[in-house]
Amino acid sequence: LSYVGGAARFVRQVIPWASKQLPRELALSGSWSRYLAPTCTRRLWEDATPTAMAAPHTTFPDDDALVAAKRLARQRARAARASRDPVAAGLALAGHLLRLCPPPDGVVVAGFWPLGGEIDIRPLLFALHLRGHVIALPVTPPLGQPLTFQAWRPGDVMEPERFGTLRPIGAILTPDLLLVPLLAFDRARHRLGYGGGYYDRTLAGLPNARTIGCAFADQEVDAVPIGPYDVALDAIATDAGVIRDKEG
Repeated sequence: LSYVGGAARFVRQVIPWASKQLPRELALSGSWSRYLAPTCTRRLWEDATPTAMAAPHTTFPDDDALVAAKRLARQRARAARASRDPVAAGLALAGHLLRLCPPPDGVVVAGFWPLGGEIDIRPLLFALHLRGHVIALPVTPPLGQPLTFQAWRPGDVMEPERFGTLRPIGAILTPDLLLVPLLAFDRARHRLGYGGGYYDRTLAGLPNARTIGCAFADQEVDAVPIGPYDVALDAIATDAGVIRDKEG
């Protein structure tokens, strides 16, 4: 599957194929984000201790000030995405990413299932699967541990997992590229997460993996509040385009 001829053709190619491949409870009737998801239902915990080193981006007088700044930024970010259409934006994101920076052949791609108003990257996951990529989805561990990833293909049966959701049943994989959910981002490719620290710990253990944040363009802010251990992603993909590490 290739993104040729614009979003309309991409919709015609992906949606009918995905509708046939998904199990009944995930059938594409209406908004995809209404359905059960094989990953954590909540990404709403308070900040955990970061684990990966980076240069400071914004100076805060103490840890409490940083936590407060992140909490306020999260509130604003949720409000910014509240009126967006996750499916339409996800289709646009898929087109931009496949055209501007498609993953190299053969890499294992870790995605995520959209939750609570997040941009819907399932069109991208379906397209990457059709291109021959092995796709993995995260399995949520107890708080304080990094994510693990298991192989997933459209139509796979899922198993019950923590928080009352589902998990993939495929083999445990180590991804080469991670598509990362976020609440806010800036032009320096810093990411504001949900506060659980899952991706901080996960990325610290995958120093050679590439990372692409996925979000609505409306979630961009002037500067994400970060601490001394927060790291920038390699790129940010949105429904408006892709911000890459080589850009000014």
